[in-house]
Amino acid sequence: MIIPLGESGDQTLSLLRKRGHTLQQDAALPLRFVPMTGTGANC
Repeated sequence: MIIPLGESGDQTLSLLRKRGHTLQQDAALPLRFVPMTGTGANC
């Protein structure tokens, strides 16, 4: 599973892998999410 982790604004896209009973987390790359605006924000 690839998910953004971190505070709003500056985050890290991370790869999570389940290996048996453990969860392995690898940071993939830094990114910044911005709030959606316009008509798409109302969906």
